[in-house]
Amino acid sequence: MKGIYINPQKVYEIALRIQKGNKELLDNYSSVSNSVDKLSQVWESSTASKSLPVIEELRIKYVHRRYETIDAYVSYLKNLVGTGYSETEHDNVSLADKFK
Repeated sequence: MKGIYINPQKVYEIALRIQKGNKELLDNYSSVSNSVDKLSQVWESSTASKSLPVIEELRIKYVHRRYETIDAYVSYLKNLVGTGYSETEHDNVSLADKFK
């Protein structure tokens, strides 16, 4: 049976790409949010009074929650899998060497 090999450096690199994409999504949503704010200053209709609160509710409920969830996942990948895996393997080898 073959063992499983985890390349901590690759995991760390992937985590950095996810982190960058997560930040870009947040920045892009901020840009959209700013545009909606500007639109709300001039858009006066029954559709506006229904649409604008829904957009704001989505921002409050999901945008930052999604960002924080992905950020926590990135931290997990970077700290526990990326660097943590290497440290654990090093510790395991050191302990095994003591029994030789």
